[in-house]
Amino acid sequence: MNGIRVFLFTMLGLFVLQSTALGDPPSDEQLRTVRPDVSVDKDATAGLRPIPLSTKRETQIVDAVFARFPDVDPTEVLAYMRTHFPHEVGYFTALSMRDVDRSVEYLSGIVRDCADLMRARKNDPKRYEQLLRYQKLETKAYDQADALRRASPEETNVKRAEVVETLGACFEIKQELMRQELTKMEVELSSLRELIEKREKNKNFIIKGRTEQITGESDPLRW
Repeated sequence: MNGIRVFLFTMLGLFVLQSTALGDPPSDEQLRTVRPDVSVDKDATAGLRPIPLSTKRETQIVDAVFARFPDVDPTEVLAYMRTHFPHEVGYFTALSMRDVDRSVEYLSGIVRDCADLMRARKNDPKRYEQLLRYQKLETKAYDQADALRRASPEETNVKRAEVVETLGACFEIKQELMRQELTKMEVELSSLRELIEKREKNKNFIIKGRTEQITGESDPLRW
């Protein structure tokens, strides 16, 4: 586990060095820039001292998160996270310096998403490619939204159109994924309906068999 911790701290430390002054916690604006959809609770974060990398407290965050996922390989998940969830990793790093409890919950969500994607990569490559493309478009949308916030008035319309276009592509992928899920549910529902009908037709036989099973009565016609 020590090697895993070092890997995580190295992976996440780069963001801290780039986004904050040495020893200073990230500002609320910096947090919103990384993940503008996440509000910052000033009451919950006020007065918290920054957490230097590799301290016992940050190590406890990592331990607490991966203790929730005993079936995943931390090294594989962390490597995957760094590649496909750069914005989320950055937000977690900043948040861990302000609010330990929230950073545990946030990192748990990222680990869960990564584990789900890695399972999809193995079990359903086509769906995985769609999920991965969706994730990349989401990251692109965050980048474009950041550019929109920093754009001059003359550039605003163009930058906003870029965000809308990217989110439109995200929407189409999500719709297709939902259609696939609906088709899968319809197949399962059809199979369940057939099973119910078959059981109804064989009601007496099923009850007779269950009666013999729980009473220990022997069937003289059994092989």
